Amino acid sequence: MSGGDCIAVMLDHDHPTLPDIHPRTWIKKTGYSRLDFHKSLKAFNHQRDGLLKRLATLKDEDWLRAATIVKPLKSREQTVFHYVRRMAKHEKEHWVQFESLINNL
Repeated sequence: MSGGDCIAVMLDHDHPTLPDIHPRTWIKKTGYSRLDFHKSLKAFNHQRDGLLKRLATLKDEDWLRAATIVKPLKSREQTVFHYVRRMAKHEKEHWVQFESLINNL
């Protein structure tokens, strides 16, 4: 389940329980690394555009909707706000990597 999928479940259901899936684990399960880069980027952009459009419509109280995120031996409560913030921080790291690659061309 992608981060966007988790956010959608949090918004559509009252306090769901979701698995804590590390991004690298998710990528391995989806086979993204074996897909054509341009097709993958197009799919990512399409999914991200849908997520951003949905986030733009949220009311203040929607950002506080929460889920229990479960991984072996422990769990944590997380709101939509915190999940989105975590995703943004993760993606910022990738932008730094992209900038470094471009600057070193």
